[in-house]
Amino acid sequence: MPKRLLFTALMFIVISGSAQTKIFTKELTVVTDNDNYDFELTDRYYSNGFIINYNWLSQKTSAAVSKTINRTEFSHKVYNPIINNYSLDNVLQHMDRPYAGWLSGSYGVTKIYTKQHVLQYNVTVGIMGPGALGEQIQNGWHKLIGLYKVYGWDRQLKNEPGFNLSAEYYHSLSQSAPQKNISVHAVSKATLGNTFTNIAAGMLLKLGWLNQENETGYWSGNLGASSKTFRKNEFIFFLEPLLQYQAYNATVQGGLFRKDKGVFISAIEPIVFQTKTGIMFTGNKFGFRWYYTFRTKEATKMMKGEHWGSIGATLRF
Repeated sequence: MPKRLLFTALMFIVISGSAQTKIFTKELTVVTDNDNYDFELTDRYYSNGFIINYNWLSQKTSAAVSKTINRTEFSHKVYNPIINNYSLDNVLQHMDRPYAGWLSGSYGVTKIYTKQHVLQYNVTVGIMGPGALGEQIQNGWHKLIGLYKVYGWDRQLKNEPGFNLSAEYYHSLSQSAPQKNISVHAVSKATLGNTFTNIAAGMLLKLGWLNQENETGYWSGNLGASSKTFRKNEFIFFLEPLLQYQAYNATVQGGLFRKDKGVFISAIEPIVFQTKTGIMFTGNKFGFRWYYTFRTKEATKMMKGEHWGSIGATLRF
């Protein structure tokens, strides 16, 4: 990322947090994912994503739960093989992953416990296939910014609606506090549905200028924060390595309930290793995030692993 952009984001947050602290209960976050954000100029596998989150503070608390946050999300994601340009013959010769679009919406809840554990659960519905408009969005974006024509979308996976349930649990091993700027959690995740079914386990490490878990911007915990321990400006470095077992991935294998899944599909690699690492600057009203995800091959026919960058901005009100 250019140094000017990082400096501008940091100064923006510091200035916004230097004013009198207001209590905000809602936030809007926009995130863009792209494999070009690592500056290698690749366009393979998980090629592009656009995500909008709207979170708001719930009044539901208990002796065990210090904060509850409701979450909604809209996302669009595009997947393509290792090569998608030059000519159709060239694309078909190197085809190692199906073309697929995934358009979805979800509702979820984050519960932050008094002992600093965190539970998140979601229900997601969407459409995979031509109905997700992956071809139109990728080609339209390439045309808008003057990139090459993409070949091979006529071979994309067939339509199937998706319904998925997921849960993530972060068990605190080291509680964060302003005077103790480290946080460690054991992580377990599970997804069940006809689009994705998998389980994963790993660790989450956070370092920097941290608030407690129920007041940190990492979980949107700074919504409603007003205590004397609340630090308006946070800088967070995080690292989350995970080992995942895949049972089904429709963006690779095609629709679970379809006989005609598409022209090209692949079996999945059952074991996938993933690491996500990055930084977050969180002010009271504004936030900024930048991180990378590295993932080993999730399809047996894939020639390489994949990686992508994510850039996001948050506004609280």
